[in-house]
Amino acid sequence: MTNKKNAPSAPVRKALAVEAKASPTAVFDNPSKVVSADHLTKKEKAGILAQWESDAISLQTATDEGMSGGEPPRLDEVKSAQTLLGAKAATISSVATTMTLINTYKVAPEKADSLVAALMEAIEEVMRPRRGFISASIHKSMDGARVVNYAQWASKTDFDAMNDDPLALRQMALCAEIAKSVEPVIYDVVFSA
Repeated sequence: MTNKKNAPSAPVRKALAVEAKASPTAVFDNPSKVVSADHLTKKEKAGILAQWESDAISLQTATDEGMSGGEPPRLDEVKSAQTLLGAKAATISSVATTMTLINTYKVAPEKADSLVAALMEAIEEVMRPRRGFISASIHKSMDGARVVNYAQWASKTDFDAMNDDPLALRQMALCAEIAKSVEPVIYDVVFSA
């Protein structure tokens, strides 16, 4: 934590926030430094990371089209920083390099809320702290017969590491016991509008 004596004055802090939002890479070496910058408010950090995400998506597009200047897009790092900050949930984009897992659980309607609670606990206690976790969104069908977990990971390597962890496997097994069946499938986003 920044010592109050060493913290920038309000006008200096504001000027740094404005400069960082206009060009995040001019002020910060990497996205995680935005999250740990004690002199910025959460709202300022979220704005800077949103700009960095927009810049990274543009750079990824240029890279895909063979027109980048060699600088890496760093989109995964930005999304991880946004997750750490709590500023962002799932972003569905065909340009992003994230890995998407969609788990579809068939469940007895009277057990749907228990399954949702177990999934939320698994996400908060086991998945969120793991390297490469970006987001998870839980959906319950109107009839309660299905629960879907839409999860994003920075890479397949990060996802595979989570799948090798005994604690994560135990949590997933607890969720599967509540359900009638579970169908985990890894997807690539090919279009979003």
